This record gives sequence, C-alpha cells and structure tokens, in this order.
Amino acid sequence: MQMLKRIVSAGLGGQGVLTFGMILAEAAASQGKYVTWTPEYGSAMRGGWSCTKVKISDDEIISPFMEKMDVLVALSEEAIDNFAESVIENGYILVEESLMENIGDYPNRKVIGVPATEIAEKNDNAKGMSIVMVGASIAAADLFPIDVATAAVVSYFEHKGYPVEKNKAVFIDGYNYVKENMK
Repeated sequence: MQMLKRIVSAGLGGQGVLTFGMILAEAAASQGKYVTWTPEYGSAMRGGWSCTKVKISDDEIISPFMEKMDVLVALSEEAIDNFAESVIENGYILVEESLMENIGDYPNRKVIGVPATEIAEKNDNAKGMSIVMVGASIAAADLFPIDVATAAVVSYFEHKGYPVEKNKAVFIDGYNYVKENMK
C-alpha cells in the first residue's frame, strides 16, 4: 500500500509554522518521498495568520491542493476553527495546549494536547515550540522511525547554522510525548 500523508500546521506568524513545514518536507525528501510544501501567510511579519500544508507520498503528487488532512497541528484557536473539520476520521489534531482556551470536541478524531512550550522551555530552547510539534506530527502520522527523523532534523539545523543539540532534544521529546499519548 502506497503512503500518502497530508499535514497542516497553522497558527500565527512568529510561531515557527513555516519552519515546521520546511523541516517536515526536507525530512520526507531525504527519505526519497515525493513532497509538496505550500506556505500561506498574511502580510504581518509577526502575529498575522500563517499556515503550511505538506503532502508526502511514495508516488508523484499531482497537486498540492488538500481538501482533507491526516494531521492538523494547531497553534491558535483560529487554526482549530479553520481546519479541524477537514481532518479525516481517526486523524489527529495536535494542539499546543497552553495556547488554547477552548479546544472543542471533534468526534472521530484524535485530539492530543501537547505541552510544546513547556517542553521547549524545559530544554532551554524558548523558540523550539514548533520543533516539538514537528516531532509530534511525525509520530502521529507514523511517517518515519525516530532515528531517520532525528537525522533529518539535525541536518536541517546544521545547514542553517542553528544550535543542533537543543533542537534535536525538543524534537525527540515531542515525538516521544505523542507516541506515549496516542489513543
């Protein structure tokens, strides 16, 4: 059976939504998968609406367009409002729980509150919340084994010249958190 996964991350500018999509896309491409990465964002640099849509497949992808998704990573209540109903039955809605007052009820979907900000702060990586959610989404979508995914994250940050160890740590913690809390 061929793999096709559709993952959307949405939130506000400055939360790392676009970085989330780039890491996910690069990780998939490093494994020889076909990938589309579609960023969407408002005109505001920080605080405006932001979204990234990633399709990952074993086969060529005809269109990046998505009506449904397997995993939604929601970093704002607006993200939940805009995308939660498009998550497939038995799909995952991953929310950064400290950023949500009202998550809501989504029958036939698996909602996991991820303490991503807390995990990032625990690892002394205040800007690492979106990297926690990359790990969480890879775990929920069952995309790659942890060692393969970790190598892709390390490669991404090495090429960017950003701290590798702190980002690797939050990624692994996000992955493990979701694996331990999957329903």
